[in-house]
Amino acid sequence: MKNQRSKPMERRGFKGICSDIVFGIASFINLLTPKQKLISICSTPDYTDNSRAFYEYIQREADLKNIKDYKIVWHVLNPKKVKIEYKKEEFSRLPVKFIKKNTILSMFEMFKSEYIISTHGLYSMIKLTNRQKSVMLMHGMMVKKCGYEFENDINLGINCGDYYFVTSEFYKKQYFKSFRCLENQLFITGQPRNDCMLMPLDERQQRAIDEIRERFYIFLPTYRKSNNKNKDNGVNLNDGRIRFGGTSEQWDNLNKKLIKANKKLILKPHPLEEAVAPGFLSELSNVMIISDDWILERGLILNHLLAKSEGLITDFSGVYIDYILLDKPICFFIPDYEKYTESRGIIFDSISDYFAGKITGEFDEITEFIDGKDEYAEKRVKINNLVNEVKQPIASKNIYEVVFNN
Repeated sequence: MKNQRSKPMERRGFKGICSDIVFGIASFINLLTPKQKLISICSTPDYTDNSRAFYEYIQREADLKNIKDYKIVWHVLNPKKVKIEYKKEEFSRLPVKFIKKNTILSMFEMFKSEYIISTHGLYSMIKLTNRQKSVMLMHGMMVKKCGYEFENDINLGINCGDYYFVTSEFYKKQYFKSFRCLENQLFITGQPRNDCMLMPLDERQQRAIDEIRERFYIFLPTYRKSNNKNKDNGVNLNDGRIRFGGTSEQWDNLNKKLIKANKKLILKPHPLEEAVAPGFLSELSNVMIISDDWILERGLILNHLLAKSEGLITDFSGVYIDYILLDKPICFFIPDYEKYTESRGIIFDSISDYFAGKITGEFDEITEFIDGKDEYAEKRVKINNLVNEVKQPIASKNIYEVVFNN
């Protein structure tokens, strides 16, 4: 049997012994459970990101060999909600059911599965048999340190897989360091979610974009203060009088700029900070705060919005690696650079060498970025060639060929 996760350092003493016993029993049950032509899929957040994009690919393709006899189980937190949205789609090739994650039923469905496809792992402390394959699609290419380069990940346990997928040779070398995977486990394929970003929208998705009415920029900050066991990083940018790094006066000035330009700013908090109260932001006419539920209810994934945006405002989020494929302006708003890099760490020796856009710690400069002069087009091409070798919407096809067609 093989590990799905390195042993967490935090599980020591009596608690650690109990955890080892529970997961040991579950691993033994998994060993005894007959395997079926079943694919378990999960993602964080629910039904989105690379897992969903890859799933939709295999549902769209009518003649995929080696997979036509499989059934699919989606493990989600809210099956009823996801099922409602799923029924609005037109996928019917492979049978699929949605079940509640973190339940006995969900666990037994995984025990029966030959393939486990995920962004963050599924019951990762349970060992898999040699007949089962763990397909790690991950949650984008990293900018922040993770895996064996990040103490918090070591303490919580690092997800292990049979397959890992990256966007370039640059990231292949980084994955060797971060996850200590083997050469035959790592493939340059691109990311399925970027297929969605590079392909035309369907009618339902376009209607959702049309709801926004104005052209828009998108603001995607990574988390500072976590909602769960992830370590807090940098400075809390939602403390006291500020929201996402700006005071009410600064946000008001930005809103006036947006009104004048007849544009909107869409703010999508990181899933680990979605619970932040919007406060005065909810009163701004041209600032729109969206959630993962908002995206799901419109048949979108985040990358559909990226494709239609005018520019991106972010910081250390890996979404930057996706967005640079679009060759659009980027502003890096990092008011806590020193404290953030000290607490979390990033994979680049110097962000100025790798961040192809304006880097600022001043919120007011976001206002200047809107409709500002684009001075980084040449640098974007250079960095894009380094981090994205796959520039066509073929990532899902590439991954299918690796996993199911070998």
